[in-house]
Amino acid sequence: VRDLRDASSRVVAAATDEAERHRQVHKSRYLKSWTDLDGSFNVKARMTVANGALVMAALKPIQDEIFKAARKSGAHERPEAYAADALMALCEKANKAVSDSAVGATKTKTRRPHAVINIRVDIDALKRGHTEHGEVCEIAGVGPIPVASATEYLGEAFLKLLVVDGVDIKTVAHMGRHIPAPLRTAVEERDRVCQVPTCDMSLGLEIDHILPFAEGGPASLGNLVRLCKRHHLQKTHDGFRLVRAMDGEGGAWEWRAPPSLRDTG
Repeated sequence: VRDLRDASSRVVAAATDEAERHRQVHKSRYLKSWTDLDGSFNVKARMTVANGALVMAALKPIQDEIFKAARKSGAHERPEAYAADALMALCEKANKAVSDSAVGATKTKTRRPHAVINIRVDIDALKRGHTEHGEVCEIAGVGPIPVASATEYLGEAFLKLLVVDGVDIKTVAHMGRHIPAPLRTAVEERDRVCQVPTCDMSLGLEIDHILPFAEGGPASLGNLVRLCKRHHLQKTHDGFRLVRAMDGEGGAWEWRAPPSLRDTG
């Protein structure tokens, strides 16, 4: 009986350790992305084995289809290359499914927003078909792409194209609270992280009127800024202010606390 009890205790302890390891792995989960100097986009992720299995289960049948099609055409590449193609195909399929469902959605039906890609390109490069020295064609926050890649996706629901110099976005200003789509895209492309100094939050950013709308602040590029939710709430309700260290749009931002919270020494 003692041996059975000891064995049972070891099983429970092992299960507890396993559950704790799972919890720790889940707590440390991440998905990181960056662009190398050679222009390649890289992804690195960490997650639980169970979640990893779900990812691979979703990719495997697509990867197999791509592999079979490649073999029929006489192509031979590494399995990792086909896995990357499968991931891209899965993302394209997901975006198309969400876009198609949006077409038939009613105004009262709540739906999840689909992914959006912001591409910034010089108008001359767009007309010419390629960039020249000093011109840009890039995915905001990711890196440069060929002009042909940008034009390939024109008309897709998930693409926002910001044409540099095509429209002087600084002249687009409305006195209403509504932010026009071209202006919203320009703010999103410019402010890729929360604009409060030392804050590098890039998820869930909200657009704020620097001079509040209630005080006559226009919806213009110079009066709009993206903040994380915490700093947006502090500015709106707690008296914090975001101001330029110097006059003009080129000055660095300063985050100023209300007088009641400042150190009076």
